[in-house]
Amino acid sequence: MKPWKVTRSRYIVKDRWLSLRAETCIDPKGVVIDPYYVLEYRDWVHIVALNRKGRILIVRQYRHASGRICTEIPGGEIDPGESPLDAARRELLEETGCAARSIEEICCFYVCPGRQTNRVYCFLAYEVEK
Repeated sequence: MKPWKVTRSRYIVKDRWLSLRAETCIDPKGVVIDPYYVLEYRDWVHIVALNRKGRILIVRQYRHASGRICTEIPGGEIDPGESPLDAARRELLEETGCAARSIEEICCFYVCPGRQTNRVYCFLAYEVEK
């Protein structure tokens, strides 16, 4: 497999929340794809937080895109210059008021590599308490 060749790229939206670019690409077979949209988001973290009894801490938050109050594990964007581990500690505290005795990264993956540039770092937090 070979990567596509990008012959043109322009931003349609570029702000603090996301960037959207439209690209003209040529695949290895010579097929032109125009436009191909790419969403740029910051990387983020998710935290599976376990209390002393081994129960997973969850949060409920209103999410405007779905128009619903969602049940989730804690998480959020990594701030510029912040490490994924520091972001995980910060997000856990911000969203739950809790801190973990220990925390470790368990995996990192691209969220939607066909359309988005960001990754999610997943952490496991132990002995979480207020």
